[in-house]
Amino acid sequence: MQGGSVILPTVYVAGNWSECSVQCGHGGLQSRSVACRLLGDGWALDVAESYCDATSTRVQRPISDRDCGYVDTCPRWTAAQWRQVSFTFLY
Repeated sequence: MQGGSVILPTVYVAGNWSECSVQCGHGGLQSRSVACRLLGDGWALDVAESYCDATSTRVQRPISDRDCGYVDTCPRWTAAQWRQVSFTFLY
């Protein structure tokens, strides 16, 4: 019996997006982890990204950072009707 090599498939696995880095307005970023995973028969192992880059399938790596866009949770001033206030000065 002659030995041989087995090529195991690799995939990129992306985590969940983080909260936006700003609470209000523009300029925030979200990030997530991205790992290369080697898949075996009933097991998986995170490996260096060079393993995913070297596969013949050339799976595109998911992005790990993105712009949040506009976060519309900024406080807003609102104007109310004027009202009369009465008070007394004490000397």
